[in-house]
Amino acid sequence: MTAFHCIAIETETAARFRATGLDDRGNPLRRIIAMPGGGYPCRHCLRLARPGEAMLLGSYDLPKPLGIYWTPSPILLHEAECPRSDAADEIAPIVRANPLVSVRAYDGEHQCLYDLGHVCAGAEIDASLARALDDPRTAFVNIHTARPGCLLVRVERGRGGQRLVEDESGLRLISTDPEPVASFRAPRARPRTGAVGIETVASLDRAPTSLTRPGTPRRPRRRGTRRPGADSSSPRGRPVL
Repeated sequence: MTAFHCIAIETETAARFRATGLDDRGNPLRRIIAMPGGGYPCRHCLRLARPGEAMLLGSYDLPKPLGIYWTPSPILLHEAECPRSDAADEIAPIVRANPLVSVRAYDGEHQCLYDLGHVCAGAEIDASLARALDDPRTAFVNIHTARPGCLLVRVERGRGGQRLVEDESGLRLISTDPEPVASFRAPRARPRTGAVGIETVASLDRAPTSLTRPGTPRRPRRRGTRRPGADSSSPRGRPVL
């Protein structure tokens, strides 16, 4: 496989979440205690939480892709400080442990390469990731959980946005980071009035609030009505974030 690097969220972002108690959308973070047998992947150390560890759940603005395919994503983060993952040529443990992941490749203009997309078990991701990284069109790959669709990690060739190439002068590292899309800036939501601190919940049995595109008004719903197709008797499953 081409040399690669799994890129965790920035330490500055993790520190801001912990210090302010707010996510990138202005929502109060939700505090969750990891339970045995659950999926609690930290996007900073890229490891699963041990039972009893406190985790923070919030919305994260993906740095890539920009433009049309940009999106925020729910992520989990250790409440206590943890070391940022910096391993090269190693599939992140939170990817290996996930039962179903989605490989999404993007080119230098941040356009999705649909023919390189693949869904598989995290333990069997090597072949599909190698296929995406070996394709010369690929600038970076995002790996998401396949069911909820949450970002697990970004993958780039080389280490930290660099790629090893060989020319007449020998082997050298070149940057693989594409030029940013100048016309796009990820919108940031204002904190909700009175929303300060971290919201505490006991488990993941209650699904997180659904995300809406910034600026999209919520449609009012009459009291006592149900959404079309909703089945109030069906228990909510535990999301693997």
